[in-house]
Amino acid sequence: MANKIQITGNVVYPFELKFTESGTARLSGRIADTPRRFNRDTQQWEDAGETLFVDVTMWGDDAEHTSNHVADQKGRVTVTGSLGVRKYTTKDGEEREALQIRADSLMLHAPRNQGGGFSQPQPVQEESPWGSQPAAAGSAPF
Repeated sequence: MANKIQITGNVVYPFELKFTESGTARLSGRIADTPRRFNRDTQQWEDAGETLFVDVTMWGDDAEHTSNHVADQKGRVTVTGSLGVRKYTTKDGEEREALQIRADSLMLHAPRNQGGGFSQPQPVQEESPWGSQPAAAGSAPF
């Protein structure tokens, strides 16, 4: 059985690159996802459950390469990898568990604009290399 998961969430703690004593790169951060539903009565989105927090760790060359793209990243990301549970003890001696993904890939999402939707690509304003000549009769556009 394969242990693979893909989750999309919001960055809670910015991803940080560190190195082990042996020099292996380790990229880690935390994401969160809250289920949402559209309320037809109020015409608004609303929370529909508990927020899920997941620690994300990526190792080696992938971690180094990815860190160049996610430094100070905010917003939404999609992580694909293997799911696990990490057990730890708090400073107060309390036993806890945390979900953790050993990431194979991490994809950044386009930032959202102020209006709540996705930002639209801006058209490139450049001069045509062919000038303003009309298309030849019978020719099809590209």
